[in-house]
Amino acid sequence: MLGLKSVNPLWHKDEIGYLNELIGAGFDVVVTAVAAYPLDGSWLGRKIDGKFVSEVSVLNDKYKIHPAGEGGEFETFVLNCPLFSRGLKIKSFEDSSSGEHSWRRELEVE
Repeated sequence: MLGLKSVNPLWHKDEIGYLNELIGAGFDVVVTAVAAYPLDGSWLGRKIDGKFVSEVSVLNDKYKIHPAGEGGEFETFVLNCPLFSRGLKIKSFEDSSSGEHSWRRELEVE
């Protein structure tokens, strides 16, 4: 036995509350990939803000999309947060699709 303790601070936490905490704490997060119906390429680049939380809540009720994307429904990128000494800026991006419900945005940041 290694004597290690597993710590999972987000398990059993309300996902909508968690997203609102990130917003309230000043996190600047954007969607960089989607891979679940009914999400499509229009979600790429969306900022996680109050409108996002409202819309993803509806999708959770209707389609069981995890509000924080923990089932792989979407991926995100943090541009700024209280832990960063300075925020990142998107210099350029390129979108691509690898299927009907799979979209990805590659970012170049500075």
